Amino acid sequence: LKAKPFFIKPNIIEAEGFLGRRIKSQKEIKRALDHFHSLGIRNVAITLGEKGAWASNGEEAIYCPAPEIVGINAVGCGDSFVAGYVRALMKKKSLRQCLVEGVTCGSANVFNYLPGGIDRQEIIAVKRKMKQNINLVLANSNEINQGIFS
Repeated sequence: LKAKPFFIKPNIIEAEGFLGRRIKSQKEIKRALDHFHSLGIRNVAITLGEKGAWASNGEEAIYCPAPEIVGINAVGCGDSFVAGYVRALMKKKSLRQCLVEGVTCGSANVFNYLPGGIDRQEIIAVKRKMKQNINLVLANSNEINQGIFS
């Protein structure tokens, strides 16, 4: 992190390890995002596994829940999240669009035995499920159900 990368995506356990403390609430996750920004990192996403992800660009912090799907393999979901997020970022999409793309690609990865073996049909299928979640992407962390940290 000393190199101040343009983007990082720790999962919640990695973020807790870096910070040296547990993240048990939305307020704490926003403090974690702010901490990474204070280190000079412009774009930060923290993934929560099947519960979705948070992202921040230093101006706003938003959450996107993951769709409820049954998969066969979670290996590589974080990398797939990064691929979707960065692809949207490189296309100069909004923070919201980057987060939704990241969650969509990370979620689509669970359908494959081989990590990262996502195909277009899987992304389309997950996007259909994500339509309901897109409306749940909120800028105000106080509006989000506390259940994501239980």
